Amino acid sequence: MTPTNHCYLVSGTQNLETFPYKVGDQEILLVDTPGFDDTNLSDTAILYMIADWMEQTYEDGALLSGIIYLHKITDNRMDGASMKSLRLFRSLCGEDNLSNVILGTTMWGLVDEATGVKREKDLEENYWKEMMDKKTSMRRISTNPDDAKILVESFLRNMPFVTQIQEELKKGTPLSQTGAGAALRDEMEKMSERYKQELETAKTKMEKAYIKRKWPPRSLYENPLTHEGNATLKAELMTQMEEIKKNLARVEGEKIKLEKDASRSRLPKQTRSFFTSNWECLGGCRRVTSTKGEWYCKHCKITQKNIR
Repeated sequence: MTPTNHCYLVSGTQNLETFPYKVGDQEILLVDTPGFDDTNLSDTAILYMIADWMEQTYEDGALLSGIIYLHKITDNRMDGASMKSLRLFRSLCGEDNLSNVILGTTMWGLVDEATGVKREKDLEENYWKEMMDKKTSMRRISTNPDDAKILVESFLRNMPFVTQIQEELKKGTPLSQTGAGAALRDEMEKMSERYKQELETAKTKMEKAYIKRKWPPRSLYENPLTHEGNATLKAELMTQMEEIKKNLARVEGEKIKLEKDASRSRLPKQTRSFFTSNWECLGGCRRVTSTKGEWYCKHCKITQKNIR
């Protein structure tokens, strides 16, 4: 990385997007990444996306100077999904780089001060304490542009660093065997086991729902096999079991995808020119454009999208 180029990673969007920014003669690249447990992307897809970007920028010699992890202060607690995301985040960064991380709390305008302060203290003294003991900083992220500018520029004092996953991929470690890959696999194993237990519980309830009532029936008109309460319960259990099976199949599928590291697709090579304004056509003609976003190459006759 050249002295005038700095990268800052921010977690909190659905797509990996980059935004060039300049402070004096220093070029800065802000990178907005999806967070784990996204509603539209699987954790495996997000890991691929972030790992690819980190691998490619490292090959280009562009290193990170800081990472911001965003957490909504409107969340009244750190649930299982939040804890999982934090564990995966740490495995990407590496414990030795936590001093370059800022844990940012957002959406302060949507909670009263007393509630926000209470949750902030809970995060600092419990859920984030281990990271803060390793010199991770904690900040309130406001909507004031000046505050955001000060926050980003504070990273200029940092020494650029190599993340754990960048070091592992550089050594040729398959993504599934990196610290982040192993952490994700462990999380999926836990999810798979939980779904299997839920499925067994639902099956047991279903079997009980089919047990006939003791004879004689409560009335001459009651059919012990078609009792309304039993029929409703059976329908609910069938729906529940189908949903659990879908979730279980999804997790098992993601486990397989993670192991198939060799077949994972990389980001287009053109995304490596982070500090230039030119983009090379993906069709093979090697023509260059400065157009950002979607564009059409007349020579190759293909529409493509430049990612930055």
